[in-house]
Amino acid sequence: SESAGCEATSRRIMVVCGCLIMANLRAFGISAVEVVTASLLEDEYGWKTHKIGVVIGLIFLCCVPLRAVHMALGSRMPVNSWIRMMGLVALLGCCFLFRSTCAALTEIVGMHCAGTLVLAGVILFPTFYMGETLACGIMHQHVLPHGSRFDGNHSQLWYNLAQGAGRFLGPWLSRWATEAYGQNAFAIQQMAVTCIFLVVFERCVRPNTRSLAKSTSGDSEARGDP
Repeated sequence: SESAGCEATSRRIMVVCGCLIMANLRAFGISAVEVVTASLLEDEYGWKTHKIGVVIGLIFLCCVPLRAVHMALGSRMPVNSWIRMMGLVALLGCCFLFRSTCAALTEIVGMHCAGTLVLAGVILFPTFYMGETLACGIMHQHVLPHGSRFDGNHSQLWYNLAQGAGRFLGPWLSRWATEAYGQNAFAIQQMAVTCIFLVVFERCVRPNTRSLAKSTSGDSEARGDP
């Protein structure tokens, strides 16, 4: 019916918009981690720039083994569960950004604070990236027909703009927060960004994808499709 079609369209728009917000938050968070980690390693811990570049590059490469794990085990859990798990692990990674965590690890295992900062990046970067990448796949599965403001071409445009805005604001605001209020302020900011990422997924993306899946299966049964 017409009302059911309008409801499905609204739900698809909600899914696309939710995924765009998640893309913006991921770009904000990842670019902030990249820039602030490099800044702290140089200014606070006296690392040389070439060493920082190598370490940041190795942190980026942590996406490769995580991708391999997902390729091997991806079918064992639905995509929603993977996104939730990646978000929660990224939230755990944010905990290593706090100076209190650094002090605790130094006391327990003798890890230097610079190592704790790198460990935070190793956990946070690949998991945040993988979770949002899976959400991007969901977005493209729910775009509207050609001609809509949320068809495939427009949705990709909004996605690129959302990422660009996040990458522009992330380093700037994070450097400001770190310089004005210290490393703990940056850690709180990253934790807030990750929490909002999870809330948007749980309250906007996941419920609407489930409702659309149920309505689609119901229509197929009504038509007698196999």
